Amino acid sequence: MRQGWVVRAERGGRLYDAFKDNSVIAIGWREIGPLTELKTRAKIAARVTTTWPEWKPQAVAMSAGQLHRFRSEMKIGDPIVTYDPGRRVYLVGEIAGDYRWDSSIEIGYPNVRSVAWQGEVSRDLLSVRSRNSLGAISTLFQLSADVIEDLLRALKSHQPAKVDLAASVEIAEEDVFKNIQEKAIEFTKDRVHALDWSDLQELVAGLLRAMGYKTRVSPAGPDRGKDIVASPDGFGFEAPRIVVEVKRRKEAIGSISRPNSFCR
Repeated sequence: MRQGWVVRAERGGRLYDAFKDNSVIAIGWREIGPLTELKTRAKIAARVTTTWPEWKPQAVAMSAGQLHRFRSEMKIGDPIVTYDPGRRVYLVGEIAGDYRWDSSIEIGYPNVRSVAWQGEVSRDLLSVRSRNSLGAISTLFQLSADVIEDLLRALKSHQPAKVDLAASVEIAEEDVFKNIQEKAIEFTKDRVHALDWSDLQELVAGLLRAMGYKTRVSPAGPDRGKDIVASPDGFGFEAPRIVVEVKRRKEAIGSISRPNSFCR
C-alpha cells in the first residue's frame, strides 16, 4: 500500500471547506516563498533559517521536514486525509498533482497540492487505534498502512470497526500524554458522543452546577420542554433563570438551528 498522509486544515478545521471545494491541500510558511527550486531538505532548512534567524535548530528542522515532505515526498496517488473537528469527519482522497505555489485559495497557505477527494468518513466508524493515530497535532504527518486500510474500509462500508474490548482499552491508554491538548478534546467528544439521553441530561445539569447554579432535573416523561431548570437560588426566583431542553442525536450536526429554550 502507498504511503498515506494527513494535512491539518488549520486550527479548528478552518480550511476544511476550502480544501474540499477547491480539491486541494495546502500548508503555510508563506514568508519563505515558493519551494519550487528548493529540492532538498537542506536547502529548505537554509531558507527557513534565513527567514527566521531567531529560531532554534529544532524548530528549523521540524519546519523544513514538513515542507520537504509536502514538496517532494508526497507522491501522486498517495492517500491523503484532512479533518473537520466540528463535524467529526475525515475527508479522504488521493494526491492528484505535483507541488505548486498558489496564493489564490488562501493567502496564508500558498504551498498547494491538488487532490481527488473520494468522500467523508465519520470518526465514530474508526477503530480506537486509528482514532489515536489520527490525533497527532502536526500540520503534516504520515499514516500507517492499517489506519489507511481502516479509513478506506469505513469509506466503502459506512460501518463501524469491529471492537476488541481488551485491545481497545490497552490502545486507548497508550501514549495518553502525547499530543495531549487536541487528543484530550477528541477523547472527550468521543465519551460525550457515547452518552445516552439520560446521561447527557445529567452531564448538562452537572456543568451548570459547576458554574454555580442550582438545578432541578425533570424525571423521565413529558416535561414540556423543561428538562433542566437552573438558577442561583434553585427555586427560579433569582435571575438568571435558565431553562434547558436536552436533545440527543447520533449523526453529525451540520448546522445548529435556533433553540426553543431560553434564559430569562
